[in-house]
Amino acid sequence: MSLLRGRAAHHAAAEMVTRIAARGGDTSRIVTDGHLIYGASAAESDRTAIFHNAIALLAQEHATPNVASAAWLEAAYLLYQAPRRKRGSDATTRVFLVAAGACLLNRAPVLLNDVDLRAYVQPQHRFTTELRTAQSEPALDARS
Repeated sequence: MSLLRGRAAHHAAAEMVTRIAARGGDTSRIVTDGHLIYGASAAESDRTAIFHNAIALLAQEHATPNVASAAWLEAAYLLYQAPRRKRGSDATTRVFLVAAGACLLNRAPVLLNDVDLRAYVQPQHRFTTELRTAQSEPALDARS
C-alpha cells in the first residue's frame, strides 16, 4: 500500500474517473480537486505474493504460543497490504483474522476498530507492536 498525495493523487483521481466513466458509472461523487489523498494497493503480482506469504505464516507449524502469536501479527499486517478485492477486503480480512486467530491462539484475538487504517499508514513494526499490545490489554469499549 502507498498513500498518494499532491500530483500523484490528482493523477489517480483522473484515472479513476476515466475508468468509471468508461463503464458508464456515476463519477459525480469522486473528488478530483483540492488537497487529495488516496490509498493505492500494490500491483496484482505483488499483492498475490504478499497474500501467499501471509497464508504461509498462518499455516505453518508453530512451536510455541509466542511463535504462533508473532505469525498471526505479521500475517495481519500482510493481509491488509494485499487486498484481494476492491470493495469489502477490510471487512473480510477482519473476519478472517479473528477466525484464524481463534484457531492459532486458542482464543479470539482483539482487533482495534481502525486496524485496517493502521496497517495502511504505519510501518509494519509499529502496527504489530500496537496490535500485540491490544492482545494483552483487557477488552475496552473502543475495540471490537
